[in-house]
Amino acid sequence: DAALGLVPPQAPAGKTQLPLEFIHATKTGGSAVEKAAAKHGIAWGACHYNSASFNDMNCPSRSPPQYFEGRVKATRYIGSMLWHIPPQYWSPNLLEGHKTFTIIRNPYSRAVSEYYNKWDGYVGPDITRNDP
Repeated sequence: DAALGLVPPQAPAGKTQLPLEFIHATKTGGSAVEKAAAKHGIAWGACHYNSASFNDMNCPSRSPPQYFEGRVKATRYIGSMLWHIPPQYWSPNLLEGHKTFTIIRNPYSRAVSEYYNKWDGYVGPDITRNDP
């Protein structure tokens, strides 16, 4: 567990440690991070929301979906999964008062992955997944 970074460090004496939250940027391996955390009883990302992913992720039962009713301040994100929307567009910002982290990925690889994603990516007859 400690090797995975899932054991929280101790706060220095007299200091309060802020809760840690994961910001899920699409196509960066975020679902794997959320699943690994859920396996260790930590609810991040999709585990906070009332979605089909909640059961698929094996989210901790003590962390029921709680945030999905939040509002979005930018109309371009309406209809998107809340955990894929930048927190500054949430109303209220549910990560206020938390330490956060995310994962980044090479932008080219991320764009190709998004293009071929299994939910709403390209699915034509000439699909070649490893085509540069």
